[in-house]
Formats: sequence, C-alpha cells, structure tokens
Amino acid sequence: MTDYGTLPPQHQPEATSPEESSKGITISMENLLSGATFGAALTASGVYQPSVIISQLKFENFHMLQAFLTACAGSASVFPLPKPTV
Repeated sequence: MTDYGTLPPQHQPEATSPEESSKGITISMENLLSGATFGAALTASGVYQPSVIISQLKFENFHMLQAFLTACAGSASVFPLPKPTV
C-alpha cells in the first residue's frame, strides 16, 4: 500500500527563517485585506445580482465592467510598478 503521508524529497517544504515566515503572513494579510475590500465593493455596487450578470452577458449593461475597471485603476494607483533593473 502506498504511503500518502510523506512527500518525495523534491516536494518537501524548505525550512524557512522566522523573518521569511512572518513575511508570508504579512503578504497573506495583504491579500486578505485587498480581497475583502474588493468583495465589499462588488457587494456595494450590486454586481452579485443575477439580473446584473445576465444583462452583462447579453451586452445590455456594463455595470460589472465598470466595477472591474474601477478596481483595476484603484489597484494600479496603490501598487507601485517595479523599478527597472540596470
């Protein structure tokens, strides 16, 4: 019978320092916060309603597209572009 409890050596997680571990938690919290903000904005704009989604798919109402483009513009203004390396 195959032992599914252990991973092959190439798939074993590498040991990380406490600094790297806390960095991962910080990134996860940033993702959680941005996801919650985006979800709250979609809920406030009413994009979750079936009638809005159906009208968007029929190209009758572009409310959802406006919400997504606003979110993209907001993200672009918050997150800086990476600096080019020389």
